[in-house]
Amino acid sequence: MTYEEFLKRYEFDTQDQKAMLGAGGFGSVYKAFDTVQKRFVAIKVAEVKHEKFNLLYEKQIVDELDSHENVARYGNCYRFQFMPVRYDFAVLTFYQEGNLADVLRKYALTIPQKYQILEGVLKGVGHLHKHHIIHRDMKPQNVLMERQGDRWVPKLTDFGLSKLTDTNTRSVENSSIGLSIAYAAPEQIQNREIRHNVDLWAVGIIAYQMFIGDLPFDASRSMSQESWNLEVSKLIVKAKVSDKVSQIPEPFRTIIKKCLVPDNAKRVQQAEELLEILGSPPSQSQEKVPANDENTIRIDEPFANTQELTIRADHLVQLAESKKGFEKEQTLRDAIGLYEEILRIDPGHMHARFQIGQCNSKLKQKTSFKIPRLLSKKVMLAAAAVMVGMGSVYFFLWRSAARKELAWAKSANNSNILPADSANTYQQMFQILDKYAGTFAMDDTTNNILGIFYQNGRGGAQQSFEKAMEFYERGGDFEWAKYNIGYLHFWGKGTLKNFETAAEHFKEAYDKKQLAGAADYLGYIYEEGGYGVTKDYKIAKSWFEKAVAGGSSYGQFELGKMYQLGRGMAANEARAKYYYTLAANQGNSNAQQALNNINRGRPNSALAHASSPYQYNNKPKQARQKNNAGAFWEKVGNELFKQAVRR
Repeated sequence: MTYEEFLKRYEFDTQDQKAMLGAGGFGSVYKAFDTVQKRFVAIKVAEVKHEKFNLLYEKQIVDELDSHENVARYGNCYRFQFMPVRYDFAVLTFYQEGNLADVLRKYALTIPQKYQILEGVLKGVGHLHKHHIIHRDMKPQNVLMERQGDRWVPKLTDFGLSKLTDTNTRSVENSSIGLSIAYAAPEQIQNREIRHNVDLWAVGIIAYQMFIGDLPFDASRSMSQESWNLEVSKLIVKAKVSDKVSQIPEPFRTIIKKCLVPDNAKRVQQAEELLEILGSPPSQSQEKVPANDENTIRIDEPFANTQELTIRADHLVQLAESKKGFEKEQTLRDAIGLYEEILRIDPGHMHARFQIGQCNSKLKQKTSFKIPRLLSKKVMLAAAAVMVGMGSVYFFLWRSAARKELAWAKSANNSNILPADSANTYQQMFQILDKYAGTFAMDDTTNNILGIFYQNGRGGAQQSFEKAMEFYERGGDFEWAKYNIGYLHFWGKGTLKNFETAAEHFKEAYDKKQLAGAADYLGYIYEEGGYGVTKDYKIAKSWFEKAVAGGSSYGQFELGKMYQLGRGMAANEARAKYYYTLAANQGNSNAQQALNNINRGRPNSALAHASSPYQYNNKPKQARQKNNAGAFWEKVGNELFKQAVRR
């Protein structure tokens, strides 16, 4: 199916805020009308930024599962190329009530209904785990809600972060990509290996929210997002649950406590254990919740009564009068659904019966319209030719201007900009790069440069590590783009600190163009270990040797230290002094101090841990241009000196 054919079948507007059902780290979801099956659907749109974490991968995971009531399925997924990026368009069933977060915001649920939801979520999670899938991103926004009368049916969705595990594996590697901090387990925050019960931690958070209305681990919303993430991460690692949990009735309180255990070896291991604790549905007599705190939700009324339903249905009938076409048809059908629900509660409700008849009568009416007179074929072809010609001229003019401006931005970036001119030059560069951002005029180099501007807040760009990462990823195979992605993951800028991911990108950068800086970072990562990487001195030594081959004083110093301390090889003071001397000759102060300590017989106690590498310059170094003004005054000075000698 081509993109044009896709748009003909599925009618939706990405610019219409009313059509947007939700947005997140893995795409946006829109309400659309399927003109073939004559029904509303949900379209999830996401840019393909990773070869693994994308909608096609997500659909593949779901397709391999057996069908289950509590797991949402995709109808289809299409990938279209829009130079220079690709997008996936996934088709899902449209659920009128939205997700669990929407339902908790709009409705005061009874205890039996909360039981239904929690039971469905646990059954869905258990089904995933049975098929060796860890969801890793369980949260209310990823639980779609289908309403069947008074019954709620949760359906797990958004498997973009899911991990497939081996049948004999108790734990798998962690990853922080796209992590939702509020629902993350301590092992996810700390980048430790995870088990299936990482999803059960999130179920505990969701269950707590259903009864209390707040997160069990929260911080002030007045602080920045980065500060909030940091504070909440600390609370999650400590895992001290609020005293409000005592207000939650049993067995829900026990389930939450068993889920929110920081040690995943002691935490409940399987969803089936929690389903057993949940037991049979509670009776209506158990419906009231203790209300000792102002934040506790009080449940005194049934979920809905005929009066409320009548008001909502009548409103939909009035709303349908202002709509046309399929929107009007769908609104009337929604009203009929509410009237039918009224009749299930009260079969003798005459107003509902009358309104159903009226709505059905309106649905049978066909709107007449006139077919507009079409222009002749010759006129249409001539007009099309003119439009194509004008478009081609405009395109070539635009491309020529873009090439010239971007070529200047590249050359300016690779030149030595005088300090007095830097602010103005950087501002001009950013304006040009920002002007063509996202177009095919940008190449790997210019995308990388624009990423640097956002990373450093340079030239008027507002500092944003997320935007920097986006443009680095658009840098494709450019070695500096790979290096900069590794740098952000190494330092945890705009993402959680992850040596494993950083190492992958540094290796790619080195493979492309033997960047000594990339080798420095790789040496440090394997020398220190942690954040997803196992310490390995032999690998660290090999990377420092590659850095030394590139003339790195940092690599020389670290290699000298490894020889002095005997890390990965026998201690050798002579070799250590050799590498320290190389680094010291380049002005490395740490190497100079280490040499002094050796020569004076002092221990190098400060060398227990590696010092972090510095960031290499993001552009090639060139010799500074000579200042013409300086040459002029030098000439004048020489002439004055000669005159003084003659006198």
